[in-house]
Amino acid sequence: MSVEAAELEVRSRDGVPLEGDDPFVHEEALARLDQAAVALCRAAAAFLEEIAAAAGKVRPWEVGCQDLAHLVAARYGFAAWKAHRAVEAARALRDLPRIRGALSRGELSFDKILELCRFAKPGDEEGLVAWARGASVGEVRYRADRLRAASAKEERKLQASRSVRWWHEEREFRLSAALPPADGAVLVRALQEATLEVPELPGEEAPFPIEARRADALVTLARAYLGGRERPVPSTVVVHARWDALTWGRQGAHLAEGVALNPEVARRLACTSKIEVLFEGEGERVLARAALRRRPPAWMVRELLRRRPCCAFPGCGRRRYLEIHHLKSFGRGGPITLENLAPLCAFHHKLAHELGWGFRRVEGREVWTRPDGMPHEPGPSRPPDVVLRC
Repeated sequence: MSVEAAELEVRSRDGVPLEGDDPFVHEEALARLDQAAVALCRAAAAFLEEIAAAAGKVRPWEVGCQDLAHLVAARYGFAAWKAHRAVEAARALRDLPRIRGALSRGELSFDKILELCRFAKPGDEEGLVAWARGASVGEVRYRADRLRAASAKEERKLQASRSVRWWHEEREFRLSAALPPADGAVLVRALQEATLEVPELPGEEAPFPIEARRADALVTLARAYLGGRERPVPSTVVVHARWDALTWGRQGAHLAEGVALNPEVARRLACTSKIEVLFEGEGERVLARAALRRRPPAWMVRELLRRRPCCAFPGCGRRRYLEIHHLKSFGRGGPITLENLAPLCAFHHKLAHELGWGFRRVEGREVWTRPDGMPHEPGPSRPPDVVLRC
């Protein structure tokens, strides 16, 4: 029966049909799988030989590809990273006959060969083949990652190809980065540590995907760079807004790139960002514009933090990544005074704007209200009144 057969034939001994759990059936099926695996490895070895032979002969650009690895990926359905590994292995196997033979005989799988060829040297072949037989693909890859140091040429290529791009897609801001591995490790470490400090927004508790908190952590790191880790962040985001968007909550605010903003987002940014207000007449004709800077002076920020070095939300106590919040927004006549300012962490600043929480001072006492309008009482809930019955 051919290897390509979809089902295994249950054979019999002495003309008696065998049951599916018969040991003989198991052994035969396993042997056929072994033979198929050897055939697959032999074909993979032949394929790598053809890749090596094609180098310098085929012209990838004539079939719409950039290089040989791109051709292997596009033409034969390889993942991009595996196509690069295959081209690299095909070249290396010319000087590694024992490893090439181990693949042809089915002693080592195609995936193990791809990883071995990243660091194998002719004098080490015999020991590497013996070790790789009992090692998993993950172990071989780990050893390759640890031993394979990028050449000076590869390192220059990695450095030259580093990039960060951003663009707006409908109402989303998108970010893409390509970094050398060492720089990527620094970024990942910073994001992991910052993610531990960024609180979850309501409705995003576990098991909500952690990617959302990583996004918050990235913004937090950016704010920390702009304003220092221990002091409020003087954001430099430029917002264009109509006056009634800031006073009455109507539409008409957008970023300089043209992305529309919810009025409450514009009000939150107005606490610390540069705002350009447009005064429009009929037909949305701009009559005048004025740049408003709502950042309090440095002395006022220092005094505010001296009086209250923590987030003003009851029980929060966060001292880092604070932002200065205007209890009464400037669009509604709020002044830049110590009495109208309060430090909030980024999380509670969003609560006070986009997420429907209220924050005001009444006769010197700070009052927070929940989105349903009920007052927020700090600390544990009060026990219900107990009615004693006779």
